Amino acid sequence: MGMTSIEKILARHSDQSVVNPGDVVVVDVDTAVFFDFMRSDVVKIADPDKLVLLHDHMVPAPTVQAANMAKRIRDFAEQFGVKNYFPVGAHGISHVLVAQEGLALPGTILTNADSHTCSSGALNCLARGMGPSEMTYILCTGKTWFMVGATTRINLENTLPDRVYPRDVIHYIAGQHGDFAGRNMEWHGDGLANIGMDGRLTMATISAELSAEFSLFPYDSVLDEYLKPRAKRPFEPVHPDPDATYADTIDIDVSTLEPQVVKPGYVAWNSGGVAEVAGQHVDQAFIGSCANGRLSDFAVAAEIVK
Repeated sequence: MGMTSIEKILARHSDQSVVNPGDVVVVDVDTAVFFDFMRSDVVKIADPDKLVLLHDHMVPAPTVQAANMAKRIRDFAEQFGVKNYFPVGAHGISHVLVAQEGLALPGTILTNADSHTCSSGALNCLARGMGPSEMTYILCTGKTWFMVGATTRINLENTLPDRVYPRDVIHYIAGQHGDFAGRNMEWHGDGLANIGMDGRLTMATISAELSAEFSLFPYDSVLDEYLKPRAKRPFEPVHPDPDATYADTIDIDVSTLEPQVVKPGYVAWNSGGVAEVAGQHVDQAFIGSCANGRLSDFAVAAEIVK
């Protein structure tokens, strides 16, 4: 029986020939990202070359405590010789920076104390947010554990129509199929050829709002072109076996989609086409983050609502 791409990465990193849904695996982590947090009592780490340190949410430091933590990160980078350290001025949104700097690579496992770490799935990289205790364990041992979840295969076909964007695809899935708690998402189909890296990063990022364990895109010509000038080290992409077993399959003809709207409160089972809310009066709109998105997308959305 063949394996999905996600299962193959987990098998490779746990030194097993095969893994199946329900298995618990202990894996080697290729890249661990730390921002705005670092313990002061760590005396030994697994591998400084597998660390990425940066400043993210609290720049400039809003409190004395935040300023002291920033100094602790700088001191840690110097103490342990961390090469991939991005000080203030070279910092950024952690899951955006690792993509732009070629640090999230195909076939690897990346962890970070940020729920939107799954963004790196757009790079054929198995990525997941972890809590501070788990990240500290990874820092010291280079390992962590995962339960192998069931995987949904999502096939995208055709081309997005005018004024419909990749973010609409993931919101459509949320509205039609709900959350993916305890499950994985793998993206496939000819329609991906028409979705660039900005769109893929957006779709992978928003997978966190669907509670997906992992959200993984294939290694194809689009990703290859993106990584050629960026990749910091050699990598081995992963593709699913022809006889891979998926828990279920979602087929979407993206040419039939209309702009999607997520209603207030939550994402899963709470989004639909713009026609559902056309004419609804809006008193106030708030954009919390444009990470991996484009301001033009929000301008279009505002025009549609208006």
